[in-house]
Amino acid sequence: MQEKKVKGTTLDLLICTAIYIVLVAFLMQLLKMPKDVRLYPTIIMVGAFTFNTILLVQTIIKTTKNTSDCIVDGVEIGFFKSTAVKIITYILIIAGYIFLIPKIGYILSTFIFLLGMMLYIGVRNIKLLIVLPIVMTLAIYYLFTYVLVVILPKGTWISIAL
Repeated sequence: MQEKKVKGTTLDLLICTAIYIVLVAFLMQLLKMPKDVRLYPTIIMVGAFTFNTILLVQTIIKTTKNTSDCIVDGVEIGFFKSTAVKIITYILIIAGYIFLIPKIGYILSTFIFLLGMMLYIGVRNIKLLIVLPIVMTLAIYYLFTYVLVVILPKGTWISIAL
């Protein structure tokens, strides 16, 4: 019953592969951009490739280290079901966030997204639930608006402007 680490790392390897596919698709779009605006997206792409490669290496190291671990098949199936549910939930939350950005604007949708994700992962500290989404939303807003000079969506249903 040494299949746990093989199956668990197979999921990690599939996720890494999917991320690489998405990054390559973004890279193709990046190459079509004018050269004078490529710097920031190139930095983001290099960072994403780097972090994904680190995740891939860690997965491979974990696989080789723990091949002697055993687990009952029933527990493993439960692990995969709970992991699949978490992944699908994250995808749905992110899809909702992407849908809401043009509708209610960046500020409100990002606040709701961060609050929802924090609640989903189990954060129950009220001060943290209020302060962190507000600080992160405003910090990213000001970074994009005033440092990177990127216009963020204001929203068609509700508009909050700073």
